[in-house]
Amino acid sequence: MDKVKIGKFIAQMTSVIGVGCVVLINMGGYNSSLLLNLPCILIMSIVTIMFLVVTGIFKDFFRAFAIVCNKNKELQKWQIKRSVLAVELARKTWLIMGVLMSVQGYISILFLIGQSGNSFANNAMNIAIATLGILYGVIGYLVLLPVKIRVEIMEKEND
Repeated sequence: MDKVKIGKFIAQMTSVIGVGCVVLINMGGYNSSLLLNLPCILIMSIVTIMFLVVTGIFKDFFRAFAIVCNKNKELQKWQIKRSVLAVELARKTWLIMGVLMSVQGYISILFLIGQSGNSFANNAMNIAIATLGILYGVIGYLVLLPVKIRVEIMEKEND
């Protein structure tokens, strides 16, 4: 198996696993709305976009997706290298922001517990929602992994 086929296989398996997780969660009787924390996703996305814009590699991030879809075959080495850097920056930013969002949630919960005297048991739902930031960070990190691998394969093929 050549490197391109391996990259495509990894991307396909990641998609299948992601869809499978969503199906299992919904079939398991869980309330899927518990897995959605829109303010957290929004803040993580905005910070990631800001980092990409400030570093000047915002367009390179989207070029990486074009590379994965085999739309840009005639690229120079520097363009591919910048795309790798953009995807890696987005992965790390998304993961770190997920952890920071969870820590911020935990601090808020501890403040509420200290202020009102409620127990941890009364704040179990808040703790679960605060943990979603870490979950989103890991999911974003893993979703961008096949993109990074595919762009790195293209980079090595052009050497």
